[in-house]
Amino acid sequence: MAEPVVYETQRWTDDQRLGFERLLKWSQISFEWLSDGSLGVDPADEDRVDALLDQFTSGDFSADALMDLDGSIDQDAEDEQDEAADDLDDQVVEEDLADQRISAATVDGDFDEGFAALVSLYEAAEAFSRNSIEDKVRGAFQRSAEAIDLAERPFGWEEDLWDYVCDRAALISTAIGDEVDHEVLSIDARGLREIIVRYL
Repeated sequence: MAEPVVYETQRWTDDQRLGFERLLKWSQISFEWLSDGSLGVDPADEDRVDALLDQFTSGDFSADALMDLDGSIDQDAEDEQDEAADDLDDQVVEEDLADQRISAATVDGDFDEGFAALVSLYEAAEAFSRNSIEDKVRGAFQRSAEAIDLAERPFGWEEDLWDYVCDRAALISTAIGDEVDHEVLSIDARGLREIIVRYL
């Protein structure tokens, strides 16, 4: 932190300090309590702190409202943990698929073109479900959908299931060309991805 802007809070009560600290954390403003009891903040945040301080000292924030900020901060942290856990789950799935690509792309010594196309479609659907706007990602999905349509049904897959996956991929690919709403397409691609990974 640069040389801090100092606020004279030496006469504040512990409750006032705790309440304003919650407000600063909720606003994601860095701060420090100095040894003499004053408050130091980064000069870049001075205007924001001034505005918060005006509201705080004028009584705009009740004690209950300030207590609720703890819950908001905790919920944000919980959401971040959930996202991290989801990312880890996705990473595990990706690693499992990589192992399968190596070990199961061949069946009895023969290259399984259908399985390879299926893995490529999974990866394209995964990327597309996260970013259905970028042209590069959209094009990659359409190429994977075309490849799956031309590939032979992989070993161990029921014909009805294989046809369903091929048809869903073709429908999404066509919808991309028809400029269907990208959020709808993301949902469809996520559903296709879940079907594929469920039966791999």
